[in-house]
Amino acid sequence: MIKWIITAMLLLNVSATQAQEKPASSSDSSAKVIYTQTEQPPEFPGDIGRYFRNSVVYPRKAVDDGTEGVVYVTFVITAQGAIEDVKIKGGVSEELDAEAIRVIKAMPKWKPAKQGGKDVAVYYTTPVRFEISN
Repeated sequence: MIKWIITAMLLLNVSATQAQEKPASSSDSSAKVIYTQTEQPPEFPGDIGRYFRNSVVYPRKAVDDGTEGVVYVTFVITAQGAIEDVKIKGGVSEELDAEAIRVIKAMPKWKPAKQGGKDVAVYYTTPVRFEISN
C-alpha cells in the first residue's frame, strides 16, 4: 500500500523592523498597496498543518507516474483576510501545481497582517511538498 506524505511549510516574509510596500499596479495611482513585510504577520485560523493534511488530495496521475516534488505557491492575503492572486512560483507538474492552487484557494479567511495598527494586504509564499512513500 502506498502511503502519501504531503507537507506544507509556510515561509513568511515578515519583519517587525521595517515594512515594505509594493503597489498592485504602477499605472493606477489609486491601486491597493500590498506589503511584502509587515509589523504583524497574518495568522491562519487554526492548525494549518491539519488543514493541509485534510485538504490535499494527491492526484492519481501523479501517483501513477511517481511524480514528487515541491510546488511553490505565492498569493495575497487581503486586508479582509481573503486569499487572492494565487500563482505558481515554482511548479512540478500540471497535476501537482493544480492541486496546490486548489487547496490554497479553498483556504478559510485568515486574520490579516497589520501595519501601523491597520489591517493590510500582504504577499505570502508557501511550498507544498508532495512525496510518495511506501
